[in-house]
Amino acid sequence: MGSVRLPGKSMAQIYKNLSLLEMVMQRVLKSKNLDMIILATSTNTNCDPLVEIADSLGILVVRGSETNVLSRFEDAIRAYNPDAIVRICADNPLIDPEEIDKLVNYFEMNHFDYSTNNRYECGLPDGLGCEIVLSDVLLKTTSNVLDNQYREHVTKYITDHQDDFHIGLLKAEEELWYPDLKFDIDSAEDLERMKDLCSALPVEKAPYWTAKEIINIVRSKNIDKVKEVYS
Repeated sequence: MGSVRLPGKSMAQIYKNLSLLEMVMQRVLKSKNLDMIILATSTNTNCDPLVEIADSLGILVVRGSETNVLSRFEDAIRAYNPDAIVRICADNPLIDPEEIDKLVNYFEMNHFDYSTNNRYECGLPDGLGCEIVLSDVLLKTTSNVLDNQYREHVTKYITDHQDDFHIGLLKAEEELWYPDLKFDIDSAEDLERMKDLCSALPVEKAPYWTAKEIINIVRSKNIDKVKEVYS
């Protein structure tokens, strides 16, 4: 809720009566490979509405420091003892449950410390993917991290010290390879563009559009113009 560029964006309406956070959560709930879903938010009172949404959807909640985001993940691990944590950004309303499941399978099959499909070189549009890290690895990170940038950006220490970890980058399918497209919400302009995009997607499937359906709508408009808008 404390976004500098777009304050209160988590409660902003994205599609009909769905807020940004509700849309993220409802799409994540479609994942088949997640054993539990946890909202890791701050103890600030302005985040109380976020907790109410999580409660209404049966999603677990951990509350902690607003600025030390890494400590919230540590609290979640200690509270619920997961083997690994899938990190999903709450400003990604089109996060794709199928891509979450693909990443979990890839991570487990190859015994990685950390994997992601949301980096530019992975090919997916920004906002459709996520990242996963072993809980033990993340806990070791919390004990080593002193720099505030690593406390704010949860996995940055790992990606900045790649030689110290077993890392896997899951590449997107060719038909989803549009790394220049941007579907996350950072600004008021992003919010309005996302509303326009969602309104063009099939009503009968809302809000569970697949990555392929989203890409097809983008392609049906004019890919060059859409790249200018979203990149």
